Amino acid sequence: MIEHLKNMSFFLVIGLLVTALSNWLQSNFISEFLAANLITLLIALVAINTTTLSVVLTKIREITDQYGGDFTITANEMKLSIVEQVVLIILSIAVQVIGTSSLLQASYPMLGFVSSVILVAIFSYAIYILYDTANSIFVILRFESSMPRTKDENEKTVQKPFDGKEEIRTKGSLH
Repeated sequence: MIEHLKNMSFFLVIGLLVTALSNWLQSNFISEFLAANLITLLIALVAINTTTLSVVLTKIREITDQYGGDFTITANEMKLSIVEQVVLIILSIAVQVIGTSSLLQASYPMLGFVSSVILVAIFSYAIYILYDTANSIFVILRFESSMPRTKDENEKTVQKPFDGKEEIRTKGSLH
């Protein structure tokens, strides 16, 4: 929970800085772009992340079958990232409805600025989730490349169980 609050605070600061800079430059580009495209972008990012997570979960299943291990916490975090993305979509819809309300804009003149800050924060957080999900693929690739390999009777290279007693050797190793 604390980690989520830190993330939200960080991305709200990013949203504030980007929106303030945009206002200082007298540019409406980011506000208009996010107002027109944010929900579509968030849905596309959910689709990309879901596909990536399915690949990662498949590889985790292979690793678990071959080497054992408990990836319950990892799987729960993956579920949480999907929930976070759905919440971001719902939040962006709510912020856009509230931010474009002429009734509320008349009462709260800073509403457009605050809405823009939140929308930039939502977009930034969604990009961060995409980065985090994509990074998991590289973690798995690093793990697989660190595991020793052996030849089976058909001369195919197969993964050899790692018992921790043997050294990991690379091509060209003298030992």
